[in-house]
Amino acid sequence: MKGVATAFAFLAGLANSSATSASEDVCYDLKVEATPISQIPSDFPDDDPDVIVISWPWFVDLKIKRVLEGAYPGKSISTLAVLHGAFPAKKRMWFLRRNSAGSFNVIRQDSKTLSRCDAGIGDAKPYLVPPNGKTYNDLRREAEAELDRMQSDEN
Repeated sequence: MKGVATAFAFLAGLANSSATSASEDVCYDLKVEATPISQIPSDFPDDDPDVIVISWPWFVDLKIKRVLEGAYPGKSISTLAVLHGAFPAKKRMWFLRRNSAGSFNVIRQDSKTLSRCDAGIGDAKPYLVPPNGKTYNDLRREAEAELDRMQSDEN
């Protein structure tokens, strides 16, 4: 129960921190037209059946059709998003914020209120931080294995 409460508090803190500091921190570094090609939920915090989890971090890989603002050399990009369920697998506009883990966070704020980050602004905190002794690759492998188990259980 403590683990779920902690995870819920962490995610609520993420939501509150971006709302309270919207003028400074909620901006984007990269605006792309892309299609999600892989969407993997991180470990679901389900230790307590009395806690309702609305959203949690996911690994979302995007196939970039074109970069609309900013610069990115590749044709695909790995991001972190806080979601309840997967995005529809269709092309759309994505606003991405560089994070201190070396990847990008998906910004899900109304695009009318978003602006490009000022030059020199620091990187955002990633939506998911691995515990000591683990890497993002470890977390992703574990999440993929769990998703495979869940999907094979459904079949």
